[in-house]
Amino acid sequence: MVNPPVRPLKEVVARALSGGALFDVREAGEINQGHIPGTTALPRRMIELQIAQLVQRHDTPVTVYDEGGRRAALAAATLKELGYTNVAVLEGGTAAWTAAGGTLVEGKNVPSKTFAEEMFEHERLPQITAEALEEKRQSGAPFVLCDIRAPEEHAIGHVPGARNVPGVELAAVAADLAGNSVPVVVHCAGRTRSILACQTLRALGVKDAFALKNGTMGWTLAGYTLEREPGAPLSPSAQSLRAGTQASRTLAEAAGASAISAADSLSLMAEIAAGKANGYVFDVRQADAYAERHLKDTVWLPGGQAFLFADENIAVRSAPVVCVDDGGPQAWMTAYWFRRLGYPDVRVLDGGLPAVADPALMETGRRKPKPLQLDESRKAVPRVDAAEAKRLLEAEAGATVVDVNTSKNYARGHLAGAVWIPRGWLELWSTDGSCTLGSPLLVTCQNGLQSGYAARTLAKLGHPRVMVLDGGLDAWKKAGLPLEEGKPKGRTVDVVKNPYERTREDMVKYLDWEQKLAQKAQ
Repeated sequence: MVNPPVRPLKEVVARALSGGALFDVREAGEINQGHIPGTTALPRRMIELQIAQLVQRHDTPVTVYDEGGRRAALAAATLKELGYTNVAVLEGGTAAWTAAGGTLVEGKNVPSKTFAEEMFEHERLPQITAEALEEKRQSGAPFVLCDIRAPEEHAIGHVPGARNVPGVELAAVAADLAGNSVPVVVHCAGRTRSILACQTLRALGVKDAFALKNGTMGWTLAGYTLEREPGAPLSPSAQSLRAGTQASRTLAEAAGASAISAADSLSLMAEIAAGKANGYVFDVRQADAYAERHLKDTVWLPGGQAFLFADENIAVRSAPVVCVDDGGPQAWMTAYWFRRLGYPDVRVLDGGLPAVADPALMETGRRKPKPLQLDESRKAVPRVDAAEAKRLLEAEAGATVVDVNTSKNYARGHLAGAVWIPRGWLELWSTDGSCTLGSPLLVTCQNGLQSGYAARTLAKLGHPRVMVLDGGLDAWKKAGLPLEEGKPKGRTVDVVKNPYERTREDMVKYLDWEQKLAQKAQ
């Protein structure tokens, strides 16, 4: 028998990324500490919830890895159980990768952030410090200040006087801003999105555009206070909207994006839904517009965030990416940046939603894809309501509450005495003595979803008395029952805090890391 050829590990990874997907199945905090370039994060606990949206064709080459432990093999088994037929484990994981001379990249959304920092250096984009901006404010000098983050982020806190114009929405008001002949300052929480927004405005003719250095974090570090009241809306004139749409299309087509007709879009979406093709169809408008009316089976990914979170939402880089809007500039502007980021097949629904004639193809509300094997998990073990769970815990002293929430949610509230065993590590931790075989196990999470999958796994591992708290902690609280707070014991590297939620020292370190990305890429 002829043994298969031995290939260098870097070649194995390159093959995995060519027409396929490479997933790091560790928890977010671990991935943040160092992962293989080109990776899409897919923690084990999220496989059933996300894989159908990330990889539609079940024969797609899928490679999974961890640190060199057991979780990758467990993840591969889950994927095979879900019907994926071409799954491989990167033997040795990150440990083997580094031993073979490969480097790991730290952080989250590294491809987009690295691109932004490289563009910042190459284009020599102008920026303004918090101190200089405050001086402008105090002097009464005319300028327009735009917070280009999502409305939810804007509401948490923004630079005083900022008007919320999320990301690619800037394209609609660019002509108006250019005609005002006053400086325009854009800000986000840190650097990436404001750099992108500044270059967007400059590409659309607003030459006097500046990025606020280090965004709201820079503002906070300078000793200034953020404002919570939402800024006044900045609506485009009809002329500016038309100009922005045409200019965005010109930029996108020059970058290699193309238009796709409604008929061809629907045909592609049918193939994706049937699992005959991989592909991603994103509605890039804001949440309220999407909820009011959108094309069925489109995924909501607002254009201002699409560039930043591209690596989280596009696992098969070679697959077509279609951007959808109302026929304005958002989809073309998003497509432009996707192409600049290196995605090879980017298209825009020509004419937007108005080009789709059949109203039956539209739906309202937020799309909620059904997680895979949800019914099987619900049927696998009994579910008890809050009252029944309370009686069980009072009657049986040996009963154990197993909380599979994230460490962040566990710290916010959990049942008294609950053992924290994150679902990604469940098989490994459930045999360490935390769960006594034969004793009742009540499995909880926030809403009953993750706990259903976890309980099914525990039953397969041989625990005979496993139950799920139906509706999770949300139902427990609704019943008026108490929770206790406190951090869990054990490793808590499952989540990553937003930079602006950290200490001043952490903010400084994060901003320094971002600025050095361009140097590391060289």
